[in-house]
Amino acid sequence: MKLPESFEFKGGKRAVLLLHAYTGSTVDMRLMGRGLNREANYTTMGINFTGHATGKIEDVLTATPADWVKDTWDAIHTLEEQGHNQIAIFGLSLGGLVALRVMLDDPTPFVGGGNFSTPVLQTTIEQTNVPAAYWEFAAINWRQRGYNDAEIEERRLEIEPAFNQSIERIDQLSESVRMDLSTFHLPYFIAAGEEDELVDPDVVQSLYGTLKRQQVPVESHRYVNSKHALTVGKEHKQVEQDVIHFLDQLDWEE
Repeated sequence: MKLPESFEFKGGKRAVLLLHAYTGSTVDMRLMGRGLNREANYTTMGINFTGHATGKIEDVLTATPADWVKDTWDAIHTLEEQGHNQIAIFGLSLGGLVALRVMLDDPTPFVGGGNFSTPVLQTTIEQTNVPAAYWEFAAINWRQRGYNDAEIEERRLEIEPAFNQSIERIDQLSESVRMDLSTFHLPYFIAAGEEDELVDPDVVQSLYGTLKRQQVPVESHRYVNSKHALTVGKEHKQVEQDVIHFLDQLDWEE
């Protein structure tokens, strides 16, 4: 089985970094990266977070949000070394949370950013369907690797403490973002799928009101036929067009 790889589609000076979801990989963002590059000549990059795209879903649990933030900064520095001094950054679900964290830590490299299906104001992931989805994906992955039902249940019990710790760390990341959100000022794009099966699209879009009250330039979009992974869903081309329209309005130097 060929594993998903990081990608970079070369275009102009304007660069966009794309971050995937908790159980995802660059597959989440490749269509978006290709679309922004082909339609509007943006240089786009997608990376695999540590512990992802290994073929073993439990490897996600070996990494922490700190690892994923570092992965993101490494990608930003790579783009800067290539001469991209202004960068926009977007993420799907967990990726959107990581993107916000790095923009809050140091807004200097960025002209703006956004999230797809990220419940930033959700106090705990336990209030979403993300944990159930992880175990569903895990069972599929283990069956593909030859586990029988008894072995799947045994493996689940074995890694459940690590999973609970992983969720707790993501909740801590989310809390840190909410605590610092009042300092955020960059232009921001929010996208929610009406048919999201993992998180409440109303919670995703609730960030709009918070940022608007802070006088942040923010826009919010809702896609009526899209599920959680709306970057690869039925309306992905419309999402790409809306992102391009948002990007084209940003204060790029050139």
